[in-house]
Amino acid sequence: MSDAAETKRPDRALSVCQITTRDWTFEQDVRGYAAAGVRGLSVWWDKLQAVGPKAAARLLADAGLRAVSMVGLPPLLAGDAGMSEPSFSTMMSALDACHALGIDRIGLVPGPSRGRSVERLDGLVVTALQNLAPHAIARGVVIALEPVRNPYLDYLNTLDHADRLVKAAGRDAVGLLFDVWHLCHESDLWPHVAASAPRISLVHISDWREPTRCHDDRLIPGEGVLPLQQILLGLDRAGYRGFYDVEIFSPEVWGADYAEVLRRCRSFFDPIDWDSEPQGQENARG
Repeated sequence: MSDAAETKRPDRALSVCQITTRDWTFEQDVRGYAAAGVRGLSVWWDKLQAVGPKAAARLLADAGLRAVSMVGLPPLLAGDAGMSEPSFSTMMSALDACHALGIDRIGLVPGPSRGRSVERLDGLVVTALQNLAPHAIARGVVIALEPVRNPYLDYLNTLDHADRLVKAAGRDAVGLLFDVWHLCHESDLWPHVAASAPRISLVHISDWREPTRCHDDRLIPGEGVLPLQQILLGLDRAGYRGFYDVEIFSPEVWGADYAEVLRRCRSFFDPIDWDSEPQGQENARG
């Protein structure tokens, strides 16, 4: 991306989630991302636990790298009756860590149904979001609810469903996490994107292998069958303002040269012409 483009629209920027470089340490991630010219890092909860927020903040500051989000936390509904006390405590620790690191958004999944009805789960999710919202507001953090495609989770599988819960929660500190890999299959996706765009707080990107063999079978952006550039342009036109965060689950990527992985991510993202018009958005799958 040119300097002029960055000045005009600094939100059109690439970040990378630490799970993409799973076998690097937190320090290696920070140094490696900065060396690759990646502008943001999405903190993976388990990696943060290994180093601690204070040390993480120092590493990020020394490298001049921004922490843009936090993901990888335990499911929101760990207890049968809703958010358990241990889950609430973990969330409070995560929100405190976000504040210490200057992170303004945190991604959460509700978890599996475990035999509970959709109606019951919807009520539990809305209540949990409402209970967490004041704590998130106090720390300047938006809680981004992430729908995950079936069969990887059997509840909250579509953008439309997640958006209805976010609106029901009715809190400024609650938004949506749009993961391209999970949502590219959704019918009527683009009308739902247009309707929910003001509430989308973070976008995860990876590419789709056809056929996909398992959940951990994602590809580097631009190396699969998705019209990924068109999807990003569509999100931009719909009003999304934030980082585009590479999140890849893949034994092949995890075993690769991470510097090369980061280079390939930038090779996809940097040439995007943000002034071009998105094409072919009747459905996301190519």
